[in-house]
Amino acid sequence: MDRFPVDAIRIGEIVTSPVTVLLVRPVSVSLTANVSSVPVNGSVRLTAAVSGGAEPLRVSWTGLPTGCSASGGGYLYMCVPSAAGTFHVTVWVNYSTGHGPPRRST
Repeated sequence: MDRFPVDAIRIGEIVTSPVTVLLVRPVSVSLTANVSSVPVNGSVRLTAAVSGGAEPLRVSWTGLPTGCSASGGGYLYMCVPSAAGTFHVTVWVNYSTGHGPPRRST
């Protein structure tokens, strides 16, 4: 994250000074699981590795196995599936402020 001071910005006829422009690197995310398959009522740990961006970031999960709640996720998600099946889990990361496009990993 880099900060660049700007002496003045002209917006129409209004001059606002001083201003700091905050430039952040794009958010990147990858998803890993500690196991490739898990038995019903077994546990799995899902980890979202996030780089770039600037705090605060918001993490949300979709496509979780039956029995795993989408609330309370965060960067590390512990889950105990209650039903068998194939699940396509996606983790979404975006700025808490709503600025910038969300990033995802499946």
